[in-house]
Amino acid sequence: MSVTVTGQKRHLDLNSSTLTTTGNITAGGNIILGDGQYIHLGDNPDLKIYHNGSHSFIQDTGAGDLRLLGSSIKLQSTAEENMLVATPDAGVTLYYNNSAKFETYNAGVGVTGNAYLTSGNHIHFDNGVSNNYYVRKTSTKLEFKTGGTYDFLTGNVFFNGDVTANKLKMGNTQLYPSGDNNHIHFIGTA
Repeated sequence: MSVTVTGQKRHLDLNSSTLTTTGNITAGGNIILGDGQYIHLGDNPDLKIYHNGSHSFIQDTGAGDLRLLGSSIKLQSTAEENMLVATPDAGVTLYYNNSAKFETYNAGVGVTGNAYLTSGNHIHFDNGVSNNYYVRKTSTKLEFKTGGTYDFLTGNVFFNGDVTANKLKMGNTQLYPSGDNNHIHFIGTA
């Protein structure tokens, strides 16, 4: 083994299992560690970087956060396909097969493609007051709600196909079937 120390006086101890220095270590080549060998950072050590033979890990076991800082942070595949891109003051984009699918904006979020609800089966729109809006799917129908119950639509609504309703209200006019299902009643003002 050879060791060359240049510049200011440094303290270097070599024994059978540990290399200890009070100065910086600069490597002109690779630092090679075997599987299951750790790079320990911190006094306790709080941060470990290692490969276990199958997977690679960055493990934070300290009291604080694990923070990644950068002008832009990209999580990519080994083929350098984007999986996640985070840009300060510009948003976060999630990718599927290197194609943007979910993006955050100043005004909210954008979805490219379909959004599937696998549990909960409802979307909640909170306008900041008590009149929250919901859309939910039950086993056989899609329901809309504002305020109290899931039972009506407002605004312009267009349907292709049949529409089944207990009551249809247009301004002050209501259209609904009578109890014997043979008559239609119009109630309203002229």
